Amino acid sequence: MEEVQNASGLAGVFLGDPQVIYPEHYTFPSMVLPNNSWTSVREYATGVNNTMIKSKRFTVTSLGTKPTPQVADFSSRGLDPINPSILKPDILAPGVDILAAVPPKTVSVATCNYKLVTDYALDSGISMAAPHVAGVAALLKAVHQDWSPAAIRSAIMTSVEIVDNMGTTFKDQGAGLPATPLDFGAGHINPNKAMDPGLIYDLGIQDYIEFLCSLGYSKKQMSPVLRRTQWSCSQNRTNLNYPSFIAIFPKGARSKNFSRVVTNLWTAMVNMIMLERLY
Repeated sequence: MEEVQNASGLAGVFLGDPQVIYPEHYTFPSMVLPNNSWTSVREYATGVNNTMIKSKRFTVTSLGTKPTPQVADFSSRGLDPINPSILKPDILAPGVDILAAVPPKTVSVATCNYKLVTDYALDSGISMAAPHVAGVAALLKAVHQDWSPAAIRSAIMTSVEIVDNMGTTFKDQGAGLPATPLDFGAGHINPNKAMDPGLIYDLGIQDYIEFLCSLGYSKKQMSPVLRRTQWSCSQNRTNLNYPSFIAIFPKGARSKNFSRVVTNLWTAMVNMIMLERLY
């Protein structure tokens, strides 16, 4: 596209993979056709006089897409290279071509010698998935003000959707094959269900301190993360009280034990109501 623009081209028809061309790449009138269209396009262009595009229809909104959601081809995958015993990613969230608010007069695209501004923009990837999750976390904190960050993460992870709108395992957009938990984590985020997860896996600051100690980090490395100069490591804890599990088996092993502590939110709520009545 850049080469055509540099040659003073006014428009272009290109062959490639339309899925890897994003809206921000279209800086002048362009059409991207699949590679397997080349033969048909060439035959038409060379065999028909006064070739032209007879019609071009722009889709404003497309509803009922199936299957959805999918794991974007550029989405990060597990394992965690530092500690593969922690399943990553945690969850799947909307992140491809999301219509997002931007500050007014922000340059959204540059074409030729012009810089175009807009009151909205399209963005993809973790740039949009992250604010989705942050917004859900803020809503949960507003409803459950006593929840820790770990409790909020737990509620999000244990209340996800685990199948697409076809009732099957999420697809990997790149390969078109069924994805795995190393692609989508626990599942696709569901804000409403996260309000009432039933059980939560909670963690405190000492749990993270013990975990970092077990990974062999030095005091110099841990201090900026913990934002303190003094702490104690009393246990060699390589497993966090995490709401997901991943088992790595050495050769010959056939089983692995996990230990988790969960909090029953219904019991906690009943106890709180009883205390309020006493007072």
